[in-house]
Amino acid sequence: MKDLILEDVYIYLLERTIRQIKKRFNAKLKALNPDLSITSDQWVILKRISERDTITQRDVAQITFKDPASITRTIDLLERKGWIVREAVQGDRRAYQLTMTKAGWKLVEIITPLAQEVREEGLAGIPKKDFAVLKKTLNKMYENVS
Repeated sequence: MKDLILEDVYIYLLERTIRQIKKRFNAKLKALNPDLSITSDQWVILKRISERDTITQRDVAQITFKDPASITRTIDLLERKGWIVREAVQGDRRAYQLTMTKAGWKLVEIITPLAQEVREEGLAGIPKKDFAVLKKTLNKMYENVS
C-alpha cells in the first residue's frame, strides 16, 4: 500500500497550521513591542492563569495539556519577569498557587486583542457552520485518542 503524502494527513495539517499561527502571533508581538519577550506558549499559560483568581501549577498543566516539567520552567520565567506570583499551598509542600501581578494583568490587557486579531485572521473566510463542524470534529478526534 502506498503511503499518503503529508498534505493528505490531518494531523500534519493541524501541526502545520498551529506552527503558522504561532509564527504569526510571535511576529505581531514583536511588531507591537520589540522589547516584549513572551512566546505564544508562555502567553497561553499566562492567559490561563488570568482566567482564574488563583490556580495551582498542577491545574495549569492539566488545562494547557503541558507536562509538569515544562510548566515549572515557564512558571519560573513568568515569575522572574514579574507577571505572576507563586506561593506554596498551605498543607501541601509540593503544590503552588499562582496569581497574577499588576504587570501581568497589564500584559494580558495588551496582548488579548492581538491574540483575538490573529485568531480572526486565521478564521477569515470560514463560514461559522464550517467552524462548528471543525470544532466538533477536533473534539471527537481528541476523545478518540484520550
